[in-house]
Amino acid sequence: MTFFQSSGIMFRKEIVVKSVVLEIRETLGKGPARRARTAEKIPCSVYGLKQEPVACLVTEKNFAQIQGADLYNVPFEIKMGDQSSTVVCRDVQWDPVTNKPLHIDFLRVQEGAPVVARVPVEFVGMDKCPGLRQKGTLNVMLRFVRLWAKSIDHMPKKAFVDISETEAGTTLNSDIFVLPEGVELRDADKTVAKIIPPRIKAS
Repeated sequence: MTFFQSSGIMFRKEIVVKSVVLEIRETLGKGPARRARTAEKIPCSVYGLKQEPVACLVTEKNFAQIQGADLYNVPFEIKMGDQSSTVVCRDVQWDPVTNKPLHIDFLRVQEGAPVVARVPVEFVGMDKCPGLRQKGTLNVMLRFVRLWAKSIDHMPKKAFVDISETEAGTTLNSDIFVLPEGVELRDADKTVAKIIPPRIKAS
């Protein structure tokens, strides 16, 4: 996969599609969901493109094929019986103790159609940041940002925040993201991060 970078945002030049097999859930509820997780299967939902939502299961092994830094914005193919769809991972509920996925939402997408997706926020310039060099602390408030793109091939891979000139005591808000044409911010008026000044020891 190749990318180009513009205005602090890295874009894909081509769509990479992996194929993941899902099975339709025959029974719903907390009991069947717990039994599925015991069998190393993750409950999930597939929705979007004005089609009926479908309750499914994906094995942990199959989910591992798409899990990674690009989990939330790389499209891939899912197969359910004789049907297939292109989706992105819209949301994952994680177990706070085991860090295993409890439930996954897959959003159907279509090439050329608008899409909203969660994009990871990545901070760059940390080695040059005056606030951190003064022994301040980077307190990250927003690890993912929701973006609207006019099509899936315009969806950013990551949203970068350059803090190479940021002083201690600075609060970074979501208006720091400079988005190119065809991409809009859906997480407006949110705090992205703060650089906390170092504590001054009492003499």
